[in-house]
Amino acid sequence: MLRGAGVSGLCRNEVRDRLITRMPDVSRLLDRMEAAGLIERVRDTEDRRLVNTTLTPHGRTLVDSLDAAVDQEHQRQLGHLTEAQLQTLIELLSLARAHG
Repeated sequence: MLRGAGVSGLCRNEVRDRLITRMPDVSRLLDRMEAAGLIERVRDTEDRRLVNTTLTPHGRTLVDSLDAAVDQEHQRQLGHLTEAQLQTLIELLSLARAHG
């Protein structure tokens, strides 16, 4: 998620919305990731209330190293589904997420 966030990153609420989890959990998760050197948080220069989160080079290397394993697991779990079934799954998951 942070890999695709661009140079400005995502604020905590955007991370929360994409994870579908409670705010305290996201704050603790980001604290642990920052302590591990995986992310950095930078206060927005135009709106000081916002703190944007981006991957560090170390975090990007870790995420990149997981791509093949994640792709393989997705293929194992979903490879038997047709395009129509995958589209239905996406629609149902989107509905569940919207009302989560």
